[in-house]
Amino acid sequence: MSPTAIERIHDAARAARGKSLDRRVYLDNDLGLYGLVDLEARQTVYVDVPVVRIVALGRRDFWSPGDTWRTITYHLQGEGWSSAVFDYFESQTKEEHFPAPNSRYQLRLLVYGGVAECGNGNHRLIAARAWLTDKYGDGAVLRGVRVSVFPIHRCVVDFLKRAVCEGSDVLTATLDHPDREYWRVDGKRIQLLLKSAKSPYEIYAWVDDQVVLLKDERTFLQRRFPQYFSPVMDRYGWRTVPLAIVEELLDDSWLTPQLETAETWS
Repeated sequence: MSPTAIERIHDAARAARGKSLDRRVYLDNDLGLYGLVDLEARQTVYVDVPVVRIVALGRRDFWSPGDTWRTITYHLQGEGWSSAVFDYFESQTKEEHFPAPNSRYQLRLLVYGGVAECGNGNHRLIAARAWLTDKYGDGAVLRGVRVSVFPIHRCVVDFLKRAVCEGSDVLTATLDHPDREYWRVDGKRIQLLLKSAKSPYEIYAWVDDQVVLLKDERTFLQRRFPQYFSPVMDRYGWRTVPLAIVEELLDDSWLTPQLETAETWS
């Protein structure tokens, strides 16, 4: 009996030599990359997306933290998938719907700087990545994908570059509503808090169009015994952006040339 489509995809994931399949999969909310971008500079286009630049999914409904792009493929059920899915993987997806039961809408990606996250089509994206990586290695691309492109805000770029020079992960946090009203810089609201993992108490605030260093207001006890006297800023839900992803955020060289001639959607 010939293998089913999903069995062929599982086999491709096992056989693929591309190292990118062994990178960890992230949930979009765990990274919080949308907090780093210029929302007003959004572009809606169809572009080719290198699979190695896709770092996160939009849901965690069938996988667990710590899964890689290889191991997550084994969780796919692929019910009702036929060989038509392979033509879909290798074609320009644009507005095409995935040829499988209960699949809705187009494949949609969100591009932040030089990395991408899945906006719609988690299952087909995982399968396509395994299939294409097995065939083409880490140079595989998804063709003609419907994407929303958001550049990293110019005031955040320098902070990210400094973190890369330090070889450090970046942590970000947003203030809840009461604290947004209380914690201000020169009377202006803080849009985002940032710090590097290597300098956890040098906390910066994104205010208007600049990133400024906040005054260190820890007490003596908080400085001396932080494990017992937690500083106020430690209570926020800090999200970690790993160094490797920070580097890729700053490198949109695969994208920029395409934007000059890319077909747009609305």
